[in-house]
Amino acid sequence: MTRQPSAAGAVPFVKVLRDRGVAFDQPDPQEYTFGVRIEAVDPDGNRSSPRRRNQPGSSDN
Repeated sequence: MTRQPSAAGAVPFVKVLRDRGVAFDQPDPQEYTFGVRIEAVDPDGNRSSPRRRNQPGSSDN
């Protein structure tokens, strides 16, 4: 099940990576029950999926 990304949990780390020149397949991270994930692509076409886990006890769980 996917939900819309929460600005509080996802946007800061994605913004840092974008500011450093990382390209993403999607405009925004996808939120899952475990946290958020977005797929990045390097100049050679290799894919990576940075993730940020929900903090224990947070309202995002």
